[in-house]
Amino acid sequence: QSAVLAAENQGEDLIVAEDAYVLLTADGWVKRQKEIKDTSTTRLREGDSVLACEIGSTRASVVFFSNFGTAYTARIIDVPATTGYGEPIQKLFKLKDGERILGMLSLDARVVGKLGSEADKRGDTFAVAATSDGFGLAFGLEPLSTPSTRAGRRYAKPAEGAQVVGVEAARGKETLIAVTRGRRALLCSVGEVS
Repeated sequence: QSAVLAAENQGEDLIVAEDAYVLLTADGWVKRQKEIKDTSTTRLREGDSVLACEIGSTRASVVFFSNFGTAYTARIIDVPATTGYGEPIQKLFKLKDGERILGMLSLDARVVGKLGSEADKRGDTFAVAATSDGFGLAFGLEPLSTPSTRAGRRYAKPAEGAQVVGVEAARGKETLIAVTRGRRALLCSVGEVS
């Protein structure tokens, strides 16, 4: 077991630590680039658009959140590097039928700060999510910081027929605004979300 840990640490030492951008498109294509000056001019497939763009060290991780409540984590160095369109996210992870990526977060400590755990997420960076049937939840990001398997990790379990509609990072001091299609709004401190 110690030989395996030594090999993993040695592999980490071989990664050159440099900043890189990870770009995710609405159609689920992902790519890593050393520099992105303007996301509106980056090369995309016709009809596609930029969903998220995050920066972090090649030694850090990036987490992708799906509408089925699964989080997929990869090291930034493992995201395909290209100035082209990128690669479909399915090359990195095994998404289910109808599953799509809603967003991503860089887990580089310089970007997000200290990651909150499940038990104590307040005061640290954590995440909040909303579902299509009107529920909200807060969850720690620390358990998602290490690379996942191709099947990912559960961060939410929506009710049957419901899906996660959004995930955002929070630090506990923000005001959360939830708005319905029927033009009703709810405002609360993000720290009040259980």
